Amino acid sequence: MSDIKKTGMSQGDLVSLLNGMQGKIYIPFTQFSDIGNATAGAVGSSKPTGLAFDKTTAEEADTHIVLPDNVDVSKAMTIKVYWSSADTAGGDAIWDIDYIARASGEDIGATVTNLTTTDTDSTTADALNISDALTIPASTLASTDELLYLNLRREAAASGDTLDADATFYGISIAYTSTPSIEA
Repeated sequence: MSDIKKTGMSQGDLVSLLNGMQGKIYIPFTQFSDIGNATAGAVGSSKPTGLAFDKTTAEEADTHIVLPDNVDVSKAMTIKVYWSSADTAGGDAIWDIDYIARASGEDIGATVTNLTTTDTDSTTADALNISDALTIPASTLASTDELLYLNLRREAAASGDTLDADATFYGISIAYTSTPSIEA
């Protein structure tokens, strides 16, 4: 990599410096459509609010986004789920995210791809939990003009979901590698 000097640097060196930088998008629960009876509500002292996923019923919510132009679609992206519960036993919550990317003219009803993470709740009531990263493989999107559809659900009825409380969902983050865009 090139050194940055007081006198400046060449455009090629700047592109090399910027290439591979990381970006992140946060999508709060308010940007998800509740399609499975999860309810918005207060946590603890009434703030913050989140979307409560029941401890016994499979509930889901979905969203879709257009990624920023600087996303390098040839690189993998990662998703993390932000959530909490009032439970203090440290049970596991299973989160599934189905995704599909579609461009203009493509069938949005095509088969989705599923990602799953089992995340252990904190033993402190209402403590923020951030799941392990779920990976959307490189080249899932052909370009940043595509819509990325995401469906999130808690698999409360699954035997591995041992959290004996509602899981309050706050949002997801999507981390990506950026590609430099330098105009002449």
